[in-house]
Amino acid sequence: MPTIFSLTPTFTQGLIIGQVSILLLLALILRYLFLEPAVSSRPPSLPALAAAARQQHETSRSTNKDDALEVDDPPPAETAEWFNVILQNIAQAYRQQIRNTLEGPTGDEAARRRVEGWLNDRRSASLLDVIKVHAIDVGTGAPKLVRARILAPDKHCATSRIECHLAYTDDVSLSLSTSLLLHYPTPSFARLPVSLTVSSIHFAAKVTVTPPLPSDPSPCLTLTLDPSFTLDIKTNSLLGSRAKLSDVPKVHELIAQRIRTSLASRGTWKILLPGVRAKDVVDMLEKKLQ
Repeated sequence: MPTIFSLTPTFTQGLIIGQVSILLLLALILRYLFLEPAVSSRPPSLPALAAAARQQHETSRSTNKDDALEVDDPPPAETAEWFNVILQNIAQAYRQQIRNTLEGPTGDEAARRRVEGWLNDRRSASLLDVIKVHAIDVGTGAPKLVRARILAPDKHCATSRIECHLAYTDDVSLSLSTSLLLHYPTPSFARLPVSLTVSSIHFAAKVTVTPPLPSDPSPCLTLTLDPSFTLDIKTNSLLGSRAKLSDVPKVHELIAQRIRTSLASRGTWKILLPGVRAKDVVDMLEKKLQ
C-alpha cells in the first residue's frame, strides 16, 4: 500500500503541499494587510496608573486655577462713552443758561454780565475793588469719564461703588480787571490795579460714585473727588499803574491754589434723590379711583 508521504514526491503530496501553502499565504495576507492587532486586555501596571493619575491631577489643578482667576479678577474697565454723551449735553445746557439761550455777541454779553455779577457778589469788599469782566468764553468741551469699574463692598462701605477717572480739558477763558485795596498806613491808602486772564484749563481726577443704602431714609447719590487731582491753568497778569509787572509767578500760584482749595473743600457732593411723600401716594390713589 503506497504511503502519502515518501521521499519520492508524488502528485498527491504536491497537491497537499500546494493547498497548505495557499492557505498560509491567505492567512498572512489577512493578518497583516486587512486585520488590526488585538488590544491587550491586561490591566496597566502600577507606574502607568500613577503617571496617568498625576497627569489628570495637574490638568484639573490648571483648570481650577484658570477658573479662580476668572472669578477673582475684577471686571474689565469700560470707557463709559454713553455717559460722556450725557455729560456733553448737560454742559451744553448750562452754557445756554449762562448765555440766556442767546447766540452770537448778544449771548457773549449776557454771559459776561452774569459772571461779573456772580464775582462781585462773592468778592471781599475790604480787599478788592469792583471787578470788571471784559470778556468771557465758556468753551465747548465737557468732562469725560474713562476706565470706569465696579468696586466690591468693604469694611468702609457696605454697598458697591463705581470708580472712574474724570478728565476735563477746554479753552475757556476769563479776562477781568480790578484793584487791590491797600489799607496801610491808613485805610484806603492806595490801590494796586490788577488785570488778569485765566484760560486753558486741564483737570484730571479719580471720582468715586456711591449709591445710597436701601435703608437710608434720605437716599443720596454721593460723588467723592480724590484729593490728589491734577489742575493746570494758564494765567496772564499785569500789576501796577504806570510801571507794570507782567505774569508774576506768585499771582499764578495764588489763583491756582485758591481754585484747588475750593475744589478740595467741596470734595464730596451729595445729590438728594427724590423721595415718595405720603401726599403724593394719596393723590395717586385718588386719581386711580376716579
